[in-house]
Amino acid sequence: MVNSQYRGNRIKLDDACAHCAERIHLEANNGISTQVTPEDAVVHRGGT
Repeated sequence: MVNSQYRGNRIKLDDACAHCAERIHLEANNGISTQVTPEDAVVHRGGT
């Protein structure tokens, strides 16, 4: 998100784990993750 078109925005993402379908919630502000639920969810921070 740091190098994306959303880097200057506050965003909220709701999704589910591809393996177990557990709900995942992520909030980011200015490209920085500020909240991830559940806390042990793995967030890949890769990019171009």
